[in-house]
Amino acid sequence: MSTSESMMTEKKAVAEPAAKTPQGEGPLAKPVKRSYWRMVGRQFWRRRISRVGLYVIALIFLMAFSADFLASDKPVLLHMDGKTWVFPNLTDPSDLRRYDNNTLIDVMGPDDWALMPLVSWWGVNNHDFTAILEAPSRRHLLGTDPSGRDVMTRVIHGTRVSLAVGILAVSIMVVVGVLLGSLAGFYGGKVDAVIMRIVEIFLCIPTMLLIVTVLAILAPSGWWMVVAMMVCIGLTGWTNIARLIRGEIFKVKALEYVQASRALGGSDVRIILRHVIPNSISPVLVSATFGIASAILLEGALSFLGFGIPPDMASWGGILTAARGNISAWWLAIFPGFAIFVTVTAYNLLGEGLRDAIDPRLKT
Repeated sequence: MSTSESMMTEKKAVAEPAAKTPQGEGPLAKPVKRSYWRMVGRQFWRRRISRVGLYVIALIFLMAFSADFLASDKPVLLHMDGKTWVFPNLTDPSDLRRYDNNTLIDVMGPDDWALMPLVSWWGVNNHDFTAILEAPSRRHLLGTDPSGRDVMTRVIHGTRVSLAVGILAVSIMVVVGVLLGSLAGFYGGKVDAVIMRIVEIFLCIPTMLLIVTVLAILAPSGWWMVVAMMVCIGLTGWTNIARLIRGEIFKVKALEYVQASRALGGSDVRIILRHVIPNSISPVLVSATFGIASAILLEGALSFLGFGIPPDMASWGGILTAARGNISAWWLAIFPGFAIFVTVTAYNLLGEGLRDAIDPRLKT
């Protein structure tokens, strides 16, 4: 074999493995860039029990948004007397206010038709006086309360109140806690001392007693009661989030990228919003998920004591209140209690999954 042929054979042998090198491997491969939150998502998704919690929460949200299609005293679609109503369960037209689903069936003609709610034909405040405190039956799958209202309908619609109180109360907690905790951690000194004294004052206030006092003085009604409860829970529960992000910012503000931003002339507001808070917010998200579960439990406790949601609104705690004077009506305690248990457990599983994904050293 000639020298030129030998050199060509060696070049071919060297070139062939390089051509077969898969993308992302070998010394010349382009590095794969993964964002921090993408890695957190992958780590979270590997934990099966965390996925179960996420699925349950998604199902509860779906139930809350579609409550009027699952349980209502009006049809979803109705054609009667030559006229068609679209979503009368949402619009409550004046022509149909004298009817409910059960009376509509009696007056509908052979050419009329209706698409009924999927789960229950009873409304939130639709009374069935022939079935007072009736145990679960074919007519009322989860029974009725002392006013003859369908428990299944009120459990389904109660998801709205519980989720609203939990999410919006925690949103207030996060906003107030992150704002004050960031100022305390970033500036330190006198600012930190003043904010920490405020935190200690709020920690000494009994949360339940304060909320009951405020609600008793304001005496709001309807959804204003929900708003008042959310604000009270949010303004009394921000202290843990403030202390948490304060400790994180103490570590972050001394890092090189923060010092570099300061050297380039960045203002304090820009440094806090662009560099400090985004790199300190991860533990706050974990705390927020546990806070939602705590807020739902607190709303249920307040409603159970009679200081929460008014009786004409559906809430899980309100259904439990009816069980106090009717011990034999076990369904009034079992079904709303189970709903609270499942929701709180799902949020706790979600929080544990986020905690393990954000900081693998804390993996349970």
